[in-house]
Amino acid sequence: MPSPILAAGAVVLRPSATDADGTEVLVIHRAGYDDWTLPKGHKDPGEPLPLTAVREVTEETGVAIRLGARLETSHYPVNGRPKEVHWWVGIPTGAPATTPDEEADVVRWARVEEATRLLTFESDRHLVAHAVELAAVVPFLLVRHGKALARTKWKHADRRRPLTKRGRLQARSLVPLLSAFGIEEVASSDAVRCVDTLVPYATARGLEVHRYEQLTEDAAEENPQQAEDHTRELAGTAASGGTPTAICGHRPVIPMMLASVGLESVPMRTGDCVVAYLDTQGKAVCSEVVEAPLPED
Repeated sequence: MPSPILAAGAVVLRPSATDADGTEVLVIHRAGYDDWTLPKGHKDPGEPLPLTAVREVTEETGVAIRLGARLETSHYPVNGRPKEVHWWVGIPTGAPATTPDEEADVVRWARVEEATRLLTFESDRHLVAHAVELAAVVPFLLVRHGKALARTKWKHADRRRPLTKRGRLQARSLVPLLSAFGIEEVASSDAVRCVDTLVPYATARGLEVHRYEQLTEDAAEENPQQAEDHTRELAGTAASGGTPTAICGHRPVIPMMLASVGLESVPMRTGDCVVAYLDTQGKAVCSEVVEAPLPED
């Protein structure tokens, strides 16, 4: 079977400008197809799919967004090849609008009921309904720190062990990924290699990396429940405040962190992220692993 064509897009929602209880959806009309649809587009080589969704929405509509809930993936054939379109809820960032490309001849905000009537494809109408149901979901990213200097090459306290050159590159490469989810709070184990994995993003956004001794390897080995409980507290704060949050941790501690939001352990390389999509109670309704743009080797 041929490899699938990969694409991504978003169901972009905002409160109605005329109805305090209403919601509007961003839709486009494509003159070349004479259809009403949702903004989406093809993945560039090496581009993580969340970045594809953000980029394509901005290119096609001029609206800058961050990502919220993960939606289902669309599957259909195109010229004999399977195509996968990966979808998220999109939330406007409030950044100034840019000039959209020529893909769409009309870009329009429509009330949910109007959008449902306008949209040409039943699959798009289903996505809108699902997006409205998940509008309150908050992304909560658990990041494994970047590549660190080997323990055998470090003679000082392990907590001070630094990132390697590749680890620093991985840290910088996380900036656009965390930006795609609009991360507003960053937290970390108190270990240097974890903190420094998030410093490039925090610096770019003018944020402070909050450091927690409870999430270090030594503390978690001594009291695993404490690491889980502390992550659960951070997840609850993120969910109740609607605050997209990223936390950086260690390979042995991340299973405890995942358990705090109701998830099983998954394999993660250095620089990988688990995106947990949290409901208002701080539990994951779904999750996915986003691989590091720069892998270990």
